[in-house]
Amino acid sequence: MAIFFVFYTICRCCYTFSSMASSPSLSSFTLPPLRVSAMLIVAFLGIVFFVVSLWGEHRFKAGPDGEEALVEYVLNQGVEIGSPASGEGAVVWQPLETAIPLVSGTGFRTDDDNELGILIGNSDLIRLFPGTEVIFEEVNLSSIPMVFRVHLKSGSLWVSSLQGVATIEVTTGRLRTIPEEASAMITHVQSDTRIFAAHHPVRVAFLGDDESRSV
Repeated sequence: MAIFFVFYTICRCCYTFSSMASSPSLSSFTLPPLRVSAMLIVAFLGIVFFVVSLWGEHRFKAGPDGEEALVEYVLNQGVEIGSPASGEGAVVWQPLETAIPLVSGTGFRTDDDNELGILIGNSDLIRLFPGTEVIFEEVNLSSIPMVFRVHLKSGSLWVSSLQGVATIEVTTGRLRTIPEEASAMITHVQSDTRIFAAHHPVRVAFLGDDESRSV
């Protein structure tokens, strides 16, 4: 239906251009017909591509049933969720295809071609890039701001807490990263951790050391 509406709108634009070009009072307003057609075709293809790219996107509520959607998953295929491990048993991974609550101990991993967005309060965001695995060691949706402590096992993620809806803490190896109403990209591969942030306060500390060692 959306594609049909876009196509109809473009046809109306074509008709309007034709009427304006043939009007004697607007004889000075002329464009080469081939250029106009090419512009409209490119615009149509661009809009179609945008609509199709959103076609396979899914949004799942991630909060408790019966409550407002404080957390939502935004994803395509190729994302798995790991249920909290019981005892010493291994985490059981399954495709993230339904509204599974986000609780402490939940894990996520993306394949090499897909990403996962975790939208918090319709403003703050945790974005897992392809080839990333994380464990949410603590999730508190009832506190103000909400609290998320994430262990980045491997890969890259983008954290944005610009709106102050959530406090998001990311640990990698011996580093703790806390963007304070800020945005940061954190990458962890084996023992190499890199943190990218610009024009925002991001607190970084070494785990096990005194908090005064924060940078």
